[in-house]
Amino acid sequence: MTGHVTGPDKRPPAVLWVEDVTSWLEFMKAVAFSKYTIERRRTDVCLCSHDVAPLGPTEVTPEVLVAWMAGKEWVRDRRRAVIASVKSFFAWEVKAGRISESPVDVLPKVRASLPNPKPVPDDVFIEALRGADERTRLMLRLAGEGGLRRQEIAQVKSDDVVEGGWLSVFGKGEKPRLVPLPEDLAGVITAAHGWLFPNKHGGHLSVQHVGKLGEAALPGRWTLHKLRHRFATTVYRGTDDLLATQQLLGHSSPATTQRYVLVAPERLRQAARFAVVMF
Repeated sequence: MTGHVTGPDKRPPAVLWVEDVTSWLEFMKAVAFSKYTIERRRTDVCLCSHDVAPLGPTEVTPEVLVAWMAGKEWVRDRRRAVIASVKSFFAWEVKAGRISESPVDVLPKVRASLPNPKPVPDDVFIEALRGADERTRLMLRLAGEGGLRRQEIAQVKSDDVVEGGWLSVFGKGEKPRLVPLPEDLAGVITAAHGWLFPNKHGGHLSVQHVGKLGEAALPGRWTLHKLRHRFATTVYRGTDDLLATQQLLGHSSPATTQRYVLVAPERLRQAARFAVVMF
């Protein structure tokens, strides 16, 4: 589960953490956490294990964790994600009887950042599609016209297309959803006869590689994730239906979907007119 040691994100846990982290990962597999969630949490906890070394997991105190977190210059959402990963690990430590109480409980909750949707503009999207090779163009379309995440794009295969041109997508937490695709895009996927983006070893391209190809095709700091923002924004503008937008994105809460949708200034101006009184 720790993977090959190819960089900081792929390091195995520190020596004193190996047994506990391995058992925790097996627990998450047993209760059907998604591969994406398991890998993300593994990466965060392995980082923690190296940063607090030579302490083992049963020796970590609240003070150690506070000092560790205080030394990081992470953005708010990254900090929230790491705390969730470390909290999950130490909660398992308590359940497994390795420690009596979690040292994470002392950490204050980090508020989610304010919504800041950044949809890729249509002219940028079109220009990227024109300049991309066929494979990368498919990735861009799945993000911008289907709202798929990087890991979802990487795992698309031909038999995911069901009757009517719908794509069966398994998102975070292995939650399934159906996304309608343009007819030509559904046809290309069906004709792949296997993985849409295969690698040399019989599997599919990694999430990281898909992300790099997408970023290389888009100018500036635009990414596949911001194409997902583009999908959310255009769907909501065209329908005024937040629930439909939420379901197409695979979000469990409409509050999350609101973070993806950019409301046009003219819509705000139009809405504010309803408050104007005549006297």
